[in-house]
Amino acid sequence: MAFIKDSVRVLVGITAQRILSVVMVPVVAWLLGPVDYGIFNVGISICTLCSVIGGLAMEASIAISVSKEQAFARAVCTSLLGLFSGILFLILAVLFRPFLLKYYSPQAVSAIIWMIPFLVPLTVMSIAMRNYVAYLGKFQFIAAGDIVYSIADYGTLISVYFLLYQDYRALIIASVLAFSIRLYIFFRASIESKVLLNDYILPVRVLKEIWETRQFIKFNFPCNILNTANVQLPPILINLRYSEDVVGLFSMARNIITIPANLSSQSLGQVFYPEAAREYREGQGLEKITWQTFIYGCRLTIFPTIFIASAAGFVLPFLLGEKWSEVAIYTIYLLPMVLLNAVQTQIGIGFIFNILNEPHKILWGNLFLFLCRITPLVFALVFMSTHPAIPILIYSIGSGVGYAFLLAWVFTATSISVYKACVVWLKYLGLALLCVSPMLLSLINEKPLILALSLLFSVLFYGLVVWFFFLNQEQRRMIITRTPKLLLFLKSERSTISKVFRG
Repeated sequence: MAFIKDSVRVLVGITAQRILSVVMVPVVAWLLGPVDYGIFNVGISICTLCSVIGGLAMEASIAISVSKEQAFARAVCTSLLGLFSGILFLILAVLFRPFLLKYYSPQAVSAIIWMIPFLVPLTVMSIAMRNYVAYLGKFQFIAAGDIVYSIADYGTLISVYFLLYQDYRALIIASVLAFSIRLYIFFRASIESKVLLNDYILPVRVLKEIWETRQFIKFNFPCNILNTANVQLPPILINLRYSEDVVGLFSMARNIITIPANLSSQSLGQVFYPEAAREYREGQGLEKITWQTFIYGCRLTIFPTIFIASAAGFVLPFLLGEKWSEVAIYTIYLLPMVLLNAVQTQIGIGFIFNILNEPHKILWGNLFLFLCRITPLVFALVFMSTHPAIPILIYSIGSGVGYAFLLAWVFTATSISVYKACVVWLKYLGLALLCVSPMLLSLINEKPLILALSLLFSVLFYGLVVWFFFLNQEQRRMIITRTPKLLLFLKSERSTISKVFRG
């Protein structure tokens, strides 16, 4: 029950964040076109890569610290590394500006230079403090941080757009402010360790922590780079061959189609890692919690992902406007990748093999995934780039193959039958396809009423599947009897946000 309760706490924040994201996606799309959105995403991809390099993967060691003091020390030292890396990469970006201008537009280069000194340190510090808050078990602050982040991000975006800049700069300013506020919330959650802060900001202590985690960094640092490159390199590479509007369409489609996967991975995965590490230390093994998380992941992600792809053709053009008329087809291109990624992120090799103390396997796994994702994309961009659909589809298929092998590796390492897992995944895939079958009505008749009914029936069918097949009689009775208590719980979680700012 503790695992589910903590997952629900994180899920509340992530769900609220994703609901705000879904609500604001049309607003962002109507305000900014694919070009500005593409410029921003190229910049954010480069900043994310720089933050991973600057953090040296120390943030991941926080979850397996042996004490609160050690966890806090690693969080502070990682944050200091983030500040240093922001300055370092800013200097490099200014020095290499003429080189960057050969491949990217002047607007994209300017965005990169402005974003690096702010978003690189804020990203590193935010991840470090988030992991420390999770280590303390204060998952309600993670939920609060996610909710406030989205509110600040979109509120600032709209304000800046109408008062200052009506282009990608509005996105940059909004991201900086939102990251800063979330970091403040995470710091407030760790206020009990404030008295230790002065002991850990000294250069000698930073070097000591780096030295003590050198074996962890040795394997996890290249793994983090490879893992991040798998996600962040595609927009950068696509922009080398195509204009920013293609990058914008690709990024928007990826953000939309991966909403269920991100929602599930950030809620289940955030709880799975420390809980699985604790159970392994206590001698309980990883089979039970890994299988449980896999089942939850299948139930939470496969249907919503297929539902989004099925509805994209007639929903997204209406919501996003004419400028984004091509984004729906990009979601279809990315479907092979997302269907497997959606159930792999919660139980990734980084979690499993860190707990098993086999970091070299994480490195090989991430290298394999990198080769499956990036190598086909580069090949297609060089030799098959007449239309952007071809490289993106090849990238998606290669990614799906890579994720399938990583899932099989995780199941083998945790003594779970790969055949059994494959059958379960196919079962949930079949249920999802059956539930979205009413969408086929759109091929016969495209009247708005028919389209609306097909969406409604799909959601209704899946709701019935959840109620009668995913839940047992006791769970259904519990939901009916405890719904009022759940509402009170959500209300209490909301009050956490106000408590943070009252201090």
